[in-house]
Formats: sequence, structure tokens, C-alpha cells
Amino acid sequence: ENAYPNPFNPSTTFQFSLPEFSEVILTIYNAKGQVVENLISEIYPPGVHRLRWDAAEKASGMYFLRFQTGNYTRIQKLVLMK
Repeated sequence: ENAYPNPFNPSTTFQFSLPEFSEVILTIYNAKGQVVENLISEIYPPGVHRLRWDAAEKASGMYFLRFQTGNYTRIQKLVLMK
């Protein structure tokens, strides 16, 4: 799972792969740990998936993308440069 491009302006795409049907939760946080946006919280089928985050309305800076599915959680730092 990786977001690309990173740093980005104004959008980035997150790609992830699932071996089976899974609930996927993608949340964006700011540097203070506050939720900026809940991108998805739904069940996805097996395979490769892509989700685009358009941050045109957000301020430049550092954000964190939290990817959760089942017992797996990954956090990636994102840098928005305008």
C-alpha cells in the first residue's frame, strides 16, 4: 500500500491489494492527530484497488493516511505542497 505521488499537489492516489473480501477503512489525519477526512469505510472484493484523495481545499503540510483492514493497520505520511 502506497500513496503516489508523495509529496503531492493537489491529489494523490492510494493503491492497495486484498487477498479476500475485507472491510477497508481509510482515514486522513492532520499533524495534530485530528481526523481531516474519512475516505472510505466499506467492504472491498479481492484484488488491487485505487483511491484518489483530492486535497485541493486543504492547507499545505503534513498529513497521515491510516489504512485498516481486519487485523492489519498501516500509517503513511503524506506531504501536500502547494
